[in-house]
Amino acid sequence: MSRVELARHLTGLGHRRFAYLDIDTRTRTLEARRRAFTDEARKASEQAGVVVARSPIDVTAAYDSVAGNWPSWRDSGVTALVCGSDLQAFGALAALRDLGVGVPEDVSVAGADDQPMSRIVQPSLTTVKLPSFELGSLGARELRKAMDGPDAVAGRPLVLPTRLEIRKSTGSAPGTRRPSPR
Repeated sequence: MSRVELARHLTGLGHRRFAYLDIDTRTRTLEARRRAFTDEARKASEQAGVVVARSPIDVTAAYDSVAGNWPSWRDSGVTALVCGSDLQAFGALAALRDLGVGVPEDVSVAGADDQPMSRIVQPSLTTVKLPSFELGSLGARELRKAMDGPDAVAGRPLVLPTRLEIRKSTGSAPGTRRPSPR
């Protein structure tokens, strides 16, 4: 599960205070993702703390949420922002840029989905790559089973492999950087 990998990546970079911009639809999948990240961050460091905000999967809504929340996040020591989707992360990057906050110098930002734009936004976005084709295929198969009758659908969670794509939007937490040798 790459949310666990993301938490390990960020705590390994010295981050201890996180903001988590969740998607405002409350599904078991999204709750499991957030819980996996939060649990792993707390496992990695007893000092880890996570504040949660929500927004739709929309660049403008995420921009507004981050712009409105950043002063309190900054004051509480947040050094990493994890977004529920890359679209939210794009809005977050724009808001932070407009606020004069350096990414990743002042705050690291990560998303989920690995949208094509994730590689070319500045800075390129660290993201959890989801297997879109496999997800669609599995969804279609499960829908077909459900159409055959409720007993045909497995009551177990279905898990697909994900992968963490580390790019330039994440870096060492402020205060943990070592001076570069001259």
